[in-house]
Amino acid sequence: MDMTKEELEYQIATEQAFIKKQRAAQDRMRTQNSGVRSGSISADLAAFDLTIFNAKDRIAEHEKKIEELENEN
Repeated sequence: MDMTKEELEYQIATEQAFIKKQRAAQDRMRTQNSGVRSGSISADLAAFDLTIFNAKDRIAEHEKKIEELENEN
């Protein structure tokens, strides 16, 4: 089932909020100089970077679908 423009815009806003939370968590790790696991902080920061990258990809896909919907009309 295809999403409406409004649903896609909501998904974009959700992803943007997720990115903001992920970046805040990264900043906390950097200031506290500790990771989620007992191992290296750099591995944890890289995991956050990956989730942010994936969220940006999802935003781009949603934006592309919105553009396609607008071009159909």
